[in-house]
Amino acid sequence: AISSAVNRHLFADTVFLGAPTPVYDPITPSNRKWFSDEVPQTPHDIPRAKQLLEKIGLADRNHDGIVEDGTGQPARLTLLTAKGQTALERGARVIRDELMKIGLTVDVVALEGNALVQTFVSGQKYDAVYFHLTSTSTDPALNADFWLSSGDAHIWNPRQPTATTEWERQIDELMARNASALDDAARKVAFVEAQKIFAAHQPMVYFAAPRVLVAASTRMTNLTPALSRPQLLWAADTIAVKH
Repeated sequence: AISSAVNRHLFADTVFLGAPTPVYDPITPSNRKWFSDEVPQTPHDIPRAKQLLEKIGLADRNHDGIVEDGTGQPARLTLLTAKGQTALERGARVIRDELMKIGLTVDVVALEGNALVQTFVSGQKYDAVYFHLTSTSTDPALNADFWLSSGDAHIWNPRQPTATTEWERQIDELMARNASALDDAARKVAFVEAQKIFAAHQPMVYFAAPRVLVAASTRMTNLTPALSRPQLLWAADTIAVKH
């Protein structure tokens, strides 16, 4: 419902001044090797978002614009984000305003960075967090701590001894195939299937990926930008300077 309610193009224009690309899952279009058009994208659809809320018993019963549960209590949640990070604070406000359109009241609370990270890494109870996770690699097999149910960065339900849901177990199996296959095509097939399952359940909702601009002096040669940070220094041994 949240994914359907948030207009990603409006989000991109408001939060990043139109500079990013709307996204729907952890793999962005710039990661050409692993991105796939086969992975479903959630369209912006307010009526569908309201229907999904109704399926879990949240409806505007008194026609005041706010959805209530079966006891008549208004639906309200707290969205945590990082204090002092402009894009995160602005993004949280956009999410709050977009969710108000489907009758959900969102209280945005900004925490200091370390306190926020400890909240979701330690498994403390919280309603929702708006934050950005940094990938260590563009290859999914090297980000297993995110995809595997037993992983430390499996934020929505971390460090499970065994997968507690059937769909997480399926992703575990597909990621094992992705990591063990010797053929790149077979690895891609397995990972696309894992992404489809992730998209169907959306344990995390993605909105936009900002474009990264890098600059260098015209004296520098052999610069090859990469997706991973640092974008220009990952192959420092190839860089030369004109005299």
